[in-house]
Amino acid sequence: MMPARKRVYAVFFVLMSASAVAQAAASEVPHVTKTLGEKKTRQLGKSLMMKDPSSMLTELEEMVHSGEAPAFDLVSVIKSTIQDDIMPCLQTTRDAAANDTTDRLDAIELCNDESKARADQIRGSTQVSVNTARSLHAACRDAQKAMYHHNLTNAESYCVKLGKLLHETKPLIIVDGRTRAEAVNYVKSASNNANMCSCSEVTELADNCTQKEEELRIKESECSQEQNDFEVNFCTWKLELESNCQELDRCHSSAVIDYWHHVNKTETLLEKWNVETAALQKILCYCNVWLSDMDEGDNRSQHNVTQFDVCKDQTYTPVPVDHGTPAGKAACPLNSVECHPGQVCFEQEYSSFADFVASVVPCMQAPTTAAPTVAVIPFALGEKGMVDDCPMGYSMIFDFATCEEGTRFFDDVYILRGSASDANHYPGCSFYDGSYRHAYFNTHPTPDGTIAQSESYGQVCVLTAP
Repeated sequence: MMPARKRVYAVFFVLMSASAVAQAAASEVPHVTKTLGEKKTRQLGKSLMMKDPSSMLTELEEMVHSGEAPAFDLVSVIKSTIQDDIMPCLQTTRDAAANDTTDRLDAIELCNDESKARADQIRGSTQVSVNTARSLHAACRDAQKAMYHHNLTNAESYCVKLGKLLHETKPLIIVDGRTRAEAVNYVKSASNNANMCSCSEVTELADNCTQKEEELRIKESECSQEQNDFEVNFCTWKLELESNCQELDRCHSSAVIDYWHHVNKTETLLEKWNVETAALQKILCYCNVWLSDMDEGDNRSQHNVTQFDVCKDQTYTPVPVDHGTPAGKAACPLNSVECHPGQVCFEQEYSSFADFVASVVPCMQAPTTAAPTVAVIPFALGEKGMVDDCPMGYSMIFDFATCEEGTRFFDDVYILRGSASDANHYPGCSFYDGSYRHAYFNTHPTPDGTIAQSESYGQVCVLTAP
């Protein structure tokens, strides 16, 4: 059995190593109040997990069970190392993960906020243009309609007067058998009759009526252009609203998926951190007992063994972590453009002058740009020093054949060295990128990834979500 001094030194060495790793990890955190990316959060959490406080606790519990008394000053250093270095760094890691969760919740809110801002922008620009074009077209058609009915029905219009005059004019009828002189006198008499217009009057009315009909034709052409402008503006409005809703769908869906991916990762880390914290709290309890009294003769702790009972029964209840609730997708109504050019219901726009509008030009479907061809990459490498850290859309490999295929994908840069069961190695298919390069397949069901130089190892991952 290992002597007490050696046990304490072993625990102390592990603690100092963990402290150094934790400090290095913490140094990567700019400030807790600053935004941290998911990668740094995972690195911070992983760094503390590279040393296992549970194994430290086991060492100390064996000492307690054996009744060995460690050196007072070493126990004091162990306690201060936990309190001053490891625990603060572990808390910093938790805070960083919480901040990252907040960032992802904010990203979801940002999708909604940007969509609402875009809707407001559309409302203040394109929709205003639509309303203006609608009013201009309606006013033009009303004028066209008034001109048409004036020419056709108003007693003062030139066309109505001309029609009345032509209708009331009696035709000249020269009866057969009349002499030439009789025929001439008949025509002269008809020219003086009130029901017979003069040539100049007919010409004037006809010219004026033709001019009014030309004015009506010009107005009709003008109104048709106003109608076209209105329908084009309406279709643009529809397209912008639909595009905004489509972008909201994409943004919100992507942000929510990213949020849950982070939460799931964090929950896994929280379980590990809680185990670590429970072990560290119990180690501190043992240290406090050992430090409660010192044997002045040999600088060792002296205590009653029953004092450790409180440590053995000590439990750690972690504070529940609230990951928040992702905001639901904001409303993105399209009811204002449901009746658009091309729909039967759009005809209500022209109901007051339906007999005067040109054929409606339907809105074109939103142009679809073919997605650029992206080469599908079937395999990827995870972050070095991180167990179970595959890029999004990729997962770890747990069968040898796929592992072999994955290593060949990288042009045999990582030569597969075979397979074995190793409790300290990375799970499944992994690569080593240190003094040399190779790949390895681990068949152990629950490895912990604490292999020496673990910072040079990483996962080989396979595509799961193209």
